[in-house]
Amino acid sequence: MSGSKRLSFKHGFLPILRLRSESKSKDRNEGRAEESQDGKSGKPGHNEQQDTVGRAEEPQDGKADEVGDHDQQDGKGDVDDNLCGRDVVEDLPSTIQRLSLHAKDDFNYGAMLGSIGPKGNDDKAWRCILSWVGIQDTQPLERPVEPSHASFGFLYTDPIQGLDLYAIDVEGLRHYAGAIPGSVSLAGFAEECADYERCFGSPMDVKMLISRNDAPKITEELLIKRLLYYQQTGGGRELGINREADYQDLTDLLVYDHTSWSTPDAKYDLSVQTTELYAWINRPDYFCNPAGHSSMAYAMHAPRSNGGIGPVNFRWQMVLGYEALRRHRKQLMNITGFTMPIRSTLEIANKYIRNIQIVIKDRPDIYERSRDPGDSPASELVEDFSAADVQLHTRVLDEQLELLFRFAEIMKWPYLDDVRIQAVQLWPRLLRGEVLMAPEWDWIYGLYLPGRYAIHKIMSVLILLSPKLSDVEPAATYESGFVLQSCSYWRSRTALGSFFAAMEGINQACGWVGPCPPIGNNRSRKAFWALSDTKRLGQRGIPFHESFQPGDYSEKPKPIKGTTVKNKFSSEKWVIPKPPSKPSEPTKFIIDTFLSSPAVTHWGVIHASNADLDPLFEMFINFQQPQKPDRSYSHSFRVKYSPLFITPPPCVKGPHAVPQTSVKGCIWSVDALYHCAGNDEGILVIHTSGENAELVARAWCIERGRHALIKRPDTPTCFGCCLRLATSLINHLNVLIWVD
Repeated sequence: MSGSKRLSFKHGFLPILRLRSESKSKDRNEGRAEESQDGKSGKPGHNEQQDTVGRAEEPQDGKADEVGDHDQQDGKGDVDDNLCGRDVVEDLPSTIQRLSLHAKDDFNYGAMLGSIGPKGNDDKAWRCILSWVGIQDTQPLERPVEPSHASFGFLYTDPIQGLDLYAIDVEGLRHYAGAIPGSVSLAGFAEECADYERCFGSPMDVKMLISRNDAPKITEELLIKRLLYYQQTGGGRELGINREADYQDLTDLLVYDHTSWSTPDAKYDLSVQTTELYAWINRPDYFCNPAGHSSMAYAMHAPRSNGGIGPVNFRWQMVLGYEALRRHRKQLMNITGFTMPIRSTLEIANKYIRNIQIVIKDRPDIYERSRDPGDSPASELVEDFSAADVQLHTRVLDEQLELLFRFAEIMKWPYLDDVRIQAVQLWPRLLRGEVLMAPEWDWIYGLYLPGRYAIHKIMSVLILLSPKLSDVEPAATYESGFVLQSCSYWRSRTALGSFFAAMEGINQACGWVGPCPPIGNNRSRKAFWALSDTKRLGQRGIPFHESFQPGDYSEKPKPIKGTTVKNKFSSEKWVIPKPPSKPSEPTKFIIDTFLSSPAVTHWGVIHASNADLDPLFEMFINFQQPQKPDRSYSHSFRVKYSPLFITPPPCVKGPHAVPQTSVKGCIWSVDALYHCAGNDEGILVIHTSGENAELVARAWCIERGRHALIKRPDTPTCFGCCLRLATSLINHLNVLIWVD
């Protein structure tokens, strides 16, 4: 196998470190026991027997961890069986029976255990379970990656008590992104698994509540008064103090003609009221699904024949959504029929009430007529909206402009000066009565959904505010990238985005990666949206530690084979894997990307009328080694799939031991990777070292359709924990990219 290192331990295990020798183990334990008696060492609560159980450590003499250097000379070879460590602890079966639970946890202290899988019997709701051996307080180890700028929080879903499990879009979750550019966290990978099941899995059986009651007479006057009430009371009075008033607030908005109450007091129950609100929001004859629209301005102002619902119905939906949200914040409840229209309505309604201020201004000529006999005060004319000017003012204009400018700076947008000039004119233009483009209107009010909706919005606004790009049509999909003559920008969730994110000098912000190199053979066009012809990888069949499947209601993951108490302290069952050695001469690669002729199919369309505007290109990534000018060392990878690259969670005080049965696999050097078919049994470790070497590994995964863990030198995860994690997810995650 040219260029690869087939490593085996009892037919195919990765190289290992010998654990400490028996004599040194005894000497160290005796010294530790004597020192403990003197009161100079020992953990609180440990007794003498517990201290005899040492952690798996690296050899102290520097010799036992040599794993066949001859293997590295010819690129292949087997590891001798006698390199397995035999003395993790003294082999005393009777001692194991006397060990406390704390002593067992002390073995392999800090090792990271991670797994993902369906929650209960629901294969549409996945979760990630993380634990660390011997560590109780894991909160510092599970913190999400913070955005590079405080204003970038617009990307995330507003936290709503009791609704954290209902994601509008996976990229809108704070725990989605990984610490390594172009990667996701393990929790983000679990969310992607759930999203794949929702999109491509078996049809979901959703119970949807829809009201059969007749619609009440809803007027603009009623809705404006309710919105003003929210403004004046800071979001409405506290619920539960006056139950009758809480109920009457809903009778102005809903009709209960066909509603029957189980008890006279049932109508005052907040969960019953919320159920009725849900049943109305789910009605497609009056309201829209915000998640089905790329623009709230379009949903509000477009005629129903084009998918809009009109200003009155839109405000009515916002008021109903906010009333449901108030009740969710007051009382945790589990209500059947929670659908995407409801979840997205709650999100938009919260932003509508928070970001928009209703301002009533009397027209001068109307004000004069109000002094007619009857002498009605001008303020009373608000009751008649034909005699008043209702304006929607934004409370977040400064924040939105700061966010846009900061994003443009990070992306090194070539038209930044034009954007600054045009952006500050948006609000004056709107006040003058000019018609703004839908993305511009959404932006100044901050009225958009999180995740891909916000990501698409910020790039669309940036293009609209660049006069030199005035001929660019709107994007047809949320996954489209934007190509200029001098550079290109790609969504971080796509194949090219996750690839370019690893390149030096490339920035990542707000779901975008750039400025990336220009596309090789399509530089004649000035600017256009482009979409690579890639397939999304399935994540089905990933169990909790090889056993957790839909229908298994266990709350804890099953143990990996070989981790029972009987085998846990047996030196025959545990090894410390040795990571690949850094080569003396790192390899350098030169990269270029180019497009082939466009394909004809499309997916994820935003505007059906624009589906023909984003050509679906086949893209290729070309690598060449300047040290080897022979063309046989030049290789192109086709951008065929959209794999996910995962940053492993951290471990504590590694390296850590793993069961022998979990380290089966082989190691490939990156300069010979294009020969690898990826059909080897077990874990495939891709060893990268040198300029752009990690990019070669990512390109291979994109062409072969492989998800992969990525371990960089600054990633606080040991080799053993990376292998253990890849093993637990081996159905679709059996690649580890090890970066030196």
